[in-house]
Amino acid sequence: IACPPSSSLNTLDGYEGVIDGLFAMACHPNTEARGTGIGASEYALTRFGWLVQDRAPRLLNAISLNDLHQDGMYGIPSCAKITSQLDSKEKRMRLAEVLKGVCSIVAMPRTMKAILATEKNRFSLVKALCSTHHLISLLPSQEMQKMLHYFHGIFSQFRSKFFSRRQLIKQNREVHNECLSFLLSTLSSNSSISLDDSKAYQINDLSEQTSAHKYKHPDVSTDVTSMHWRNRLIVGWFISTFVDSHDVFFGKGNSDQIWNTCFELICTEIGQPLQRVSLGLLGR
Repeated sequence: IACPPSSSLNTLDGYEGVIDGLFAMACHPNTEARGTGIGASEYALTRFGWLVQDRAPRLLNAISLNDLHQDGMYGIPSCAKITSQLDSKEKRMRLAEVLKGVCSIVAMPRTMKAILATEKNRFSLVKALCSTHHLISLLPSQEMQKMLHYFHGIFSQFRSKFFSRRQLIKQNREVHNECLSFLLSTLSSNSSISLDDSKAYQINDLSEQTSAHKYKHPDVSTDVTSMHWRNRLIVGWFISTFVDSHDVFFGKGNSDQIWNTCFELICTEIGQPLQRVSLGLLGR
């Protein structure tokens, strides 16, 4: 790193520069350069793993398209800005290239360890994985199946390293409750829209029994009709995994919403997978 002799640059700054440079290389348009950058980033994080803690939120913002004002931060281009960039064939190939690099970094064991370390990062990853259907719809058709593979790699790494912990700090409990509210609202909204008129009437009667069931998390997209069944199963997995004993006590947290979601899925879902999610949730 070139710098004036009087600069106060220290060794740690040099390490951070190397990591950020490798992250930028992992998002390179050239396939070979991108692959080299991804491999080198994974190796570098095994040596300087503590540096990924500050970069985890930036990576999660990228796959959530929530990085409009973070272009170039930690070497990662702004995915939100790139969505407006089209190539000569009117396709968003540059977006696909950057997402491949970012998803590969997020799926690395060292990165996932940093994400699981805080409730806030867990919540950010949950929101990102539950909205992949919108992100994939922006990509060229030939890249959609590839991105599904990348996102599956992130989810598999999250599932293999996931661990539950008691929420002893009030702030962590609040983030945990907000995450559950988001998941329950997302699943409930999609279940209600997929019903015919008669079943929708039954759900309205069930919903009127509690005001908590009518709550919709502000982060839940209003355009929920396009949510893929795969995303709904992921939402169900998150709910059944995140729920703890405190959440199901009546009168605490999201207990009313959790119980109503269980019965709603049993009564209204036609496909077996989501019905099994509700049965598993009842078992929890």
